[in-house]
Amino acid sequence: MSTGSTRKKGVSTVVGMTIFVLIFALVASYSFVWTSELNKYVENVRVDMREEQLRAHEVLVVTPINETAISVQNPTSEVVVVTQIWSGHDLLWTGQRGVPPFSSVTFPSFDWSKTDGSFRVVTLRGNIFSGSYADMMERIQKRTWTVSWYWNTTSQENEGIPPTQLNQSTLIGTSYFYDLRIDWEWTDDAAVISNYYYNSTNVIGFIARAVLVKTTDATQDATIRFLIDGNSLVNFQINGSYPAWVGESFNDKWIDSTKDVYIVIPGDKYSVHEVTVFFKTVGYEGPVYLRLNIANAAFYP
Repeated sequence: MSTGSTRKKGVSTVVGMTIFVLIFALVASYSFVWTSELNKYVENVRVDMREEQLRAHEVLVVTPINETAISVQNPTSEVVVVTQIWSGHDLLWTGQRGVPPFSSVTFPSFDWSKTDGSFRVVTLRGNIFSGSYADMMERIQKRTWTVSWYWNTTSQENEGIPPTQLNQSTLIGTSYFYDLRIDWEWTDDAAVISNYYYNSTNVIGFIARAVLVKTTDATQDATIRFLIDGNSLVNFQINGSYPAWVGESFNDKWIDSTKDVYIVIPGDKYSVHEVTVFFKTVGYEGPVYLRLNIANAAFYP
């Protein structure tokens, strides 16, 4: 073989290797760039999904305090950032202020001439929450025991009426208990009630309802304990059904003051439960009272 042929083959091999290295480098760099862009895309999708989840779970309760201030309550476990507050078409406030979990923040010093009694709060994630004087009373009533009072005569049939049929008696009126713990009694000066109560032929009672949210996790139950006077009777429902009593069963039966029982409400943290209290008294001597203590729960916002 001649020297010239050997030299040509050597040059061809070097050129071929160079081309292969260039092609490999291009493929490798493209693969690296593609992988990097894919990772960025996946991360962006993950961030967007997380942000959308946070946005969907944002909740603010907007309560007007007066013409120049509002209270913004955050009942969730995440910080919510407020960026704007509007009334009608007027921007009252702009900036960034966080409302901590399970807390409230007051936004004061609005120009009262620009407010119309309704307010809209805009968050950093784009949610809008509103509140006005018109719906403030409705919201207050939700955060109470709504108590409907009834009376009837003490015939044998009515004495044996089960708790769930108490509302078939005559409605006296409706009132509200603003404390989670019901602790009250009436005497001679309880005008409307005592007119019915101080009569040996009457039965008087109420049905109280409230929506509560559990504040502890599934390992710790919410509980309801109570005390009543010796002439009165009581029972409860949780979410429309009689509860699991600690002591014995009282399905659609009245419970008197001699029973040492209490209610447990299981469930996950922030689970919502409607509680109904049935109460009646058949006596008319001495104070009438119900002392109700609820642990590990709060009024639902």
